[in-house]
Amino acid sequence: MYSGEEEEKACGMSEQKNNRSKPSSSGNHRDNDDDGQGPPPVVILIGLAVIAIVCVAGYFFLMKLIEISRQEDCILQGRRNCAAPIVVPSERRSNPRV
Repeated sequence: MYSGEEEEKACGMSEQKNNRSKPSSSGNHRDNDDDGQGPPPVVILIGLAVIAIVCVAGYFFLMKLIEISRQEDCILQGRRNCAAPIVVPSERRSNPRV
């Protein structure tokens, strides 16, 4: 009926049609059984904790840079008392003597 080449072509065509109907496992198809849900809550909490720690560390780093900048400004203006200001308690008392 078919010669050797014609038979291979016919078989090749049928294999290509079968491959098109089946999703390939090497593509973007996910084989996980998680039904489209996101990552587990533990991973989300760890991510949020890392973000919070980075934000807090960034805040303290920024405050330190502001302090250093103020000290440099003070020194460049020629002042001699550029240390942090000393807080003196007020003279008022909560229970004055009458």
